[in-house]
This record gives sequence, structure tokens and C-alpha cells, in this order.
Amino acid sequence: PTIFGRILEGTQPAITLVEDEELISIEDKYPRAPLHALVIPKQYIKSINTLSGVTSTSTAVTRTTATATHENYPLNLLTNMKQMAIATVQVSQPNAYKNGDYILCFHIPPFTSVKHLHLHVLAPASEMKVQYRWGKYLVGTPWCADLEDVIMNQMKMS
Repeated sequence: PTIFGRILEGTQPAITLVEDEELISIEDKYPRAPLHALVIPKQYIKSINTLSGVTSTSTAVTRTTATATHENYPLNLLTNMKQMAIATVQVSQPNAYKNGDYILCFHIPPFTSVKHLHLHVLAPASEMKVQYRWGKYLVGTPWCADLEDVIMNQMKMS
């Protein structure tokens, strides 16, 4: 398994911020902002590029709808990831949340460090080093996608 798989198995330590039946939010081992969390699905999904063909293996009711179908599972998953990310920012960096000073993004293959879907939650973005804010985590580039753009693309595919 990937490093995230080992964390989910409990064989690799991590600092858990929030967890539910579907997702876990952990502190990034190498933070690039005062808050650098990763929201990770417990179900293995390789990347945002493989998300559209995924169906839920969970019997858990999602937070977004009690009537989720397999067809809209990727969209529900992304929405749930967003909700967990926003909650993490609200609790850990309330001023950054209030000011919209945060980034929610995915890296795009082949620019992923771990082959297990994970959402980066970075706040305050204004306190990030230049090479991270305007480089590695710059959304709208070939290597980094904004969560909202990924949600919109998934909605078009649904």
C-alpha cells in the first residue's frame, strides 16, 4: 500500500485532524503553510484522473445525500472532501477562512507525490513561501488543480 494506505491501516503514524467513515484529514508531514492538511478518502482512488470511474465501496451514508448513487459518487466524494477541508480551515485558521486566504487543491499526475487521491488544504496562503504559493501549489497550472475546478469538471461528466 501507499503511505496513506499504511496510515489508514494504522501501521504508519500520522496526526489526525478530523475523521469520519469515508475520509481522514491529517497533518502533512512536510507543511508548506501554517496549516497544511491532507484530506484523504479511505477508499483507494489513484488520482483525480481516475476519479470518474469510481463507485463507492462504503455502505455509509454520505453527508451530502442519503440517496447517493454509484454514478454520482465521485461528485459526492469531492463535495465531502470540500466540507472536511473547509471545516479544518475554520477550526485551525479562522482568520484565513474569514479572509478567503486558503488553497484547496489536487496535484495532477504525473506531479503527484503519492498515488492515492488527496486534497491539499493550505492556510493562510499569504504566509506560504513564494516557491510553494506561486509554484508547487499554484492552481490552474498543468501540475495543480483547484478543488472547485475539479468539482465543476465532475459535474459536467455526471
